[in-house]
Amino acid sequence: MKHSGQKNNIALAVKYLTVALFGIGLSVGLAGCSTTTNDTTLECPEVSILSDGSNLVRFAPGGASVEQNIIHEELFSGFRGSCEHNIDDAVMNVEIIPQIASIKGPANTDGMARFDYFVALSDSRGTIINKQRFPVTITYPDGLDETLWQEEIPVILTLPLKDGESAAKWRVFIGLQLSRDELNYVKARR
Repeated sequence: MKHSGQKNNIALAVKYLTVALFGIGLSVGLAGCSTTTNDTTLECPEVSILSDGSNLVRFAPGGASVEQNIIHEELFSGFRGSCEHNIDDAVMNVEIIPQIASIKGPANTDGMARFDYFVALSDSRGTIINKQRFPVTITYPDGLDETLWQEEIPVILTLPLKDGESAAKWRVFIGLQLSRDELNYVKARR
């Protein structure tokens, strides 16, 4: 993290953390990494991998939802994240670096996986105020049917904080973007 040299621009970098998923939705507070300055506790928002968005199974178009028609399958395996508080601008910047495991299915003919993931931000009232979708294209390494993908450039969300407001009241949600049929399939497998 870069720290501004300005007198009142206090940037507090909070520890990076890596979170592993074990096939279920996961909620982790970057808030667990809080820092105190001038009698004010600055906390990061909670980050959640949505259970319904933690797994994606993509089937060949027009085919039945059976194993031999799977093109690829993804699992949100975790993320790294940090937050930085800028007191002068009354904002907190939250960085998220998703990590997604991908498995090539029997119906995969081009050695690639294409899907989207999203990062959404809700305010202290629970209202989603920002949702961004990010396209991903994975090329499976020669001879391998599995790979672990990680975003190269962090997703950065900026939280506008009111005077005295804690970022711990905000929430960040991340997940794989599923179609209605994909969501129904994932739910039925549970």
